[in-house]
This record gives sequence, C-alpha cells and structure tokens, in this order.
Amino acid sequence: MAGQASIKFYLFESSKSSGVLPIYMRITYNRKKAELHTIIEFKT
Repeated sequence: MAGQASIKFYLFESSKSSGVLPIYMRITYNRKKAELHTIIEFKT
C-alpha cells in the first residue's frame, strides 16, 4: 500500500530582532511527524 509523504519548511521570523532565524523542516509520513531545525545567525 502506498503512503503519503510531505516535506514543509518554515522560517520562524519572530526572533528576527535577536539576530537568529530558526528554520524548521517537518516531514510527515502516514500521519507520523518528524521535525528538524537549525539556527542561522546574521549580523546587521
């Protein structure tokens, strides 16, 4: 039986003022979820 999979990326901008932009990746397969995130620091 074939299952459904999806991959979504989110940029969490609420902490932009602190100089950090977390990027979340959510993988969903047959209603099961896994999330990965990373933090990117930037200088203004």
